[in-house]
Amino acid sequence: MEWMMMLVFVIFFMIIVVISVVKYISDERARREGAILAERARLYTMENLGIQQHSIKFYDEMYAIVTRLENSLDEEYIAKVRKRVQAEQKWTDSEWENFWFETKRFFVMTAVLRSVEMYSADVDKIWHEMLMFTREYEKFTHAFLGTYLHHEPHAKGEASTPEQRLCFDLVYCYLYFPTKFSNKTWGKFFAIPMPEEWLAGFAHNNTGVVPIAWRSSEGVVDTRVLAEEMGRYQIKVYEDMKVRVEQSGINPKQYHSTLPVTEGVIGTLSMCLFLSLHHANQYNSIYNTVYALGGYSPRSDSGLNSTSGCGSSCSGVDCGDSGSSCGSSCGGGGCGSS
Repeated sequence: MEWMMMLVFVIFFMIIVVISVVKYISDERARREGAILAERARLYTMENLGIQQHSIKFYDEMYAIVTRLENSLDEEYIAKVRKRVQAEQKWTDSEWENFWFETKRFFVMTAVLRSVEMYSADVDKIWHEMLMFTREYEKFTHAFLGTYLHHEPHAKGEASTPEQRLCFDLVYCYLYFPTKFSNKTWGKFFAIPMPEEWLAGFAHNNTGVVPIAWRSSEGVVDTRVLAEEMGRYQIKVYEDMKVRVEQSGINPKQYHSTLPVTEGVIGTLSMCLFLSLHHANQYNSIYNTVYALGGYSPRSDSGLNSTSGCGSSCSGVDCGDSGSSCGSSCGGGGCGSS
């Protein structure tokens, strides 16, 4: 009788142990799946780098550039860069994916512009690490651009101009759909009022008033389509802004309320044009208070939201004197290529 009671006790104990183990495994699996889902939820990447769809010609041109970039990147090379960057910066997988996504957007900008200022310390870290693998980097830039993409530090004390930052914002937001991570990476978009001469140019339908230095159309990319359509796009947003002012007046909150959230970037640019034209002297204070109400330019939480950028630049926008943003430039008065 005693041995039967002992057997029942052992069986009961084993059942409890098995149930506990099964529950632990189930909870652990759920925890891991939850962590994976949470990690994926922090991803802000988009197909084809999230290029805008202004027209079929524009999309086809941008799609070709993005495809050329992806085909130029060697998987083993990027895996080595990723391993070193993540080890040094302690980035999670999602942080790497997000910053790498923005880095590729930056490289596409270097393909269409002669000089691009660098406004992200994190993207600059990835770029620096890519440069450490000399042969692979040279092979990549030649395959993508047909030449070497230089990265040179600016002189101490140099800084990019407000016009250069506006040029960057205009081009970036014209080419891509910004995400929340875009603002974290690059800082606030359109946080500076438009120069009076630009506004006057828009008013007179001058599609070339913004001094954006596109790469030559004889290069690996024909930038004429992008340049022409961007000029028309700016005029279109300016004309739309004037119509809204006629309907709602110049009260910032009232004007802000006329911009549907679905307009995204157009709403951001429209608000910038509106404040620049009607409230230039109070631009910064109104910009911050209006957007704090739920505006179109998400607040940066990365500490990278200054207009001076981080000190480097690389092939792209030439909007005045050359300067730096994150600490280096890609080739002399901007970045250019050899």
